[in-house]
Amino acid sequence: MKYPDNNYIKKAVDLNFCLNRFIDCMVSDKKRIYTFNMDSITTDYNLYRKIYKVWANEFRRRYDCIGVGAIEHDSNGYWHIHLLISFKFNYKKTTMNNIYSYARELWNKYLVFYTQDKLE
Repeated sequence: MKYPDNNYIKKAVDLNFCLNRFIDCMVSDKKRIYTFNMDSITTDYNLYRKIYKVWANEFRRRYDCIGVGAIEHDSNGYWHIHLLISFKFNYKKTTMNNIYSYARELWNKYLVFYTQDKLE
């Protein structure tokens, strides 16, 4: 274990409950759920959280959405996050492609700004 004083079992159970609750709520409201994966090139957890928070605030300013996610440590030491996001409106496929492109460009912009390195 990377951090022995963390209670991984409790965190996993809480995350599982949050994910299931989010999915149940969105399915009952007939909302679509989209997945976003945000990779990084930093091993510093606090820096990664800062990049993610800035990205999330900027993304939510443009699109009305809610979501839940989990930050994980990759096998190579880098941090990444898996997000489940639901938007207020059910967008068309072409609009979703534009949203994914915007999210990717915004993520790379802040990654370069804070780490001075770009994902390949």
